[in-house]
Amino acid sequence: MSNDEIFGIINFINSLSFSEFELDTGEIKIRIQRETTNETASRRMKPSVGVSSSGSRQLSGPVLAAPISGVFYQAPAPGEKPFVSVGDSVKKGDTLCILEAMKMMNEVKSDRDGVIKEIIAVDGNSVDEKDVLFVFRGA
Repeated sequence: MSNDEIFGIINFINSLSFSEFELDTGEIKIRIQRETTNETASRRMKPSVGVSSSGSRQLSGPVLAAPISGVFYQAPAPGEKPFVSVGDSVKKGDTLCILEAMKMMNEVKSDRDGVIKEIIAVDGNSVDEKDVLFVFRGA
């Protein structure tokens, strides 16, 4: 089974409402068990992009969203220097962070040249697919 097929399954599963899921094809076994605490819910709160209303934040500038759901890491390993910081210039293809999904470390690369204006995701917290991770300066 390819990584694309595995991530397709993960993304589909994340769109469903359940507390536990298991898939065993003989070739691969996937088991997902969700936490149901308020702490988990608060970690997964998404920043909003657009009109500001009742506590929502408006983000100005181009953004980079998470391509998959996973745990956001700013550095290649604990205690190491982050891939990028606010104010850093980046080129298209530069690694900005890592998203860990199913014990696989997935590098997220910049889709543009630019300057990092804001890092929205919090190191070590879960993000969902399409959550805003980074805001770039200007257009």
